[in-house]
Amino acid sequence: MVCKNGARSTGQNRLLALNYIHPGEDPAVCAAHAAWGEAFQARHAAHVLPEIRPAHRDMTPGRPLRVGYVTPDLFTHSVSYFAEAPLSHHNKQRVQLYVYSCVAKPDAKTARLRQQVAAVGGVWRDVARLPEQQLAQLVRQDDVDILVELTGHTANNRLGVCAMRAAPIQVTWIGYPNSTGLTSVDYRFTDAICDPHDTKQTFTEELVRLPGCFLCYTPAPDAPPVAPLPAAANGFVTFGSFNNLAKIT
Repeated sequence: MVCKNGARSTGQNRLLALNYIHPGEDPAVCAAHAAWGEAFQARHAAHVLPEIRPAHRDMTPGRPLRVGYVTPDLFTHSVSYFAEAPLSHHNKQRVQLYVYSCVAKPDAKTARLRQQVAAVGGVWRDVARLPEQQLAQLVRQDDVDILVELTGHTANNRLGVCAMRAAPIQVTWIGYPNSTGLTSVDYRFTDAICDPHDTKQTFTEELVRLPGCFLCYTPAPDAPPVAPLPAAANGFVTFGSFNNLAKIT
């Protein structure tokens, strides 16, 4: 499948689909992500922001790190259930939190997350209508030390901001089970179960394996109580999945 240079969503949909068809360590899948990233960064080369030198940073020992999160999925979306814990539990003595919300249609979950960010002294910015070049400039103006993108190659991502090197350290996490393909993204948060130390899968990012599990689910506050186990009465186990059908193998 050949995608035209301007067909960004087509190329990214192809990468996403490859994860459903082939194992992640398949060399063709790894190569496709790296090739897409190389071409994407080349198209953004003219907009890469100037290198941030130490002389231009606040190097005060012990100052709070400025950590930014950028995502379009802070609404009733699967990513939001895993993003809620880090957004609401940062120690404000150690982290100054910035959230760049690219949510097109906010809902009650968006409002609750916004309140939680405010409770830890964070800054919430609604940037859904902001072009990537302006968003990259905004991240740079906020002096963010570490920018974490939570989308990968799924819908409405802002990988262009990472391609423009908005922050000195850039990370991908939670929203995509593979590499961004961008050498401008420095790290990918994972764990030793999802990405064992002997994995044959290759990434353009350096893997940072968090202890235990790389994410933490926060249940909805209005979730009903757990019902009695049907298997106890039926004598057999029933398996179910509420996923996209393409994810069931």
